[in-house]
Amino acid sequence: MRVPEPMLAVPVDVLPLAGVAYEGKWDGYRCLLARHPDGRVELRSRRGTALTVAFGDIAAAAERDLPDSGVLLDGELVVWHEGRLAFDRLQRRLNRTAATVAREIREAPAHFVAFDVLHLAGENLMPQPRKPQALADALVAAAETDDDGYRDDASVVVLLRRAA
Repeated sequence: MRVPEPMLAVPVDVLPLAGVAYEGKWDGYRCLLARHPDGRVELRSRRGTALTVAFGDIAAAAERDLPDSGVLLDGELVVWHEGRLAFDRLQRRLNRTAATVAREIREAPAHFVAFDVLHLAGENLMPQPRKPQALADALVAAAETDDDGYRDDASVVVLLRRAA
């Protein structure tokens, strides 16, 4: 499975109101997450920078939660810390020592918020403009949650919206 360049936002003069879906802007890093059929997990930034080592917690969550038949997700890496999104905690993971990355993983686990499924089980889904929530449900295994319904460790969350 080849990991493509991510689709980026482009400016428009008029905002379309029908037949399109929008993603909210998270305070994180745009990322493509691939779980290859051979079991490898790969995380790449929108510019192609390898992020797998810096986000080993997400790689482990993808191994745990995503199907081993091969999947490619487009989304955003985020860190919640002290009740808010913490972009500075993401930045601490890049170009750092292994000890610093390990400390950040312990203190502020990352989450991958997926907003599109590009490939699944060898099928290229990029031409399909609409992907039902059932696809998201099929992707993420049932995960144990706390009483508040959230995981405190790293997780892969799939948010798919149908176009109107």
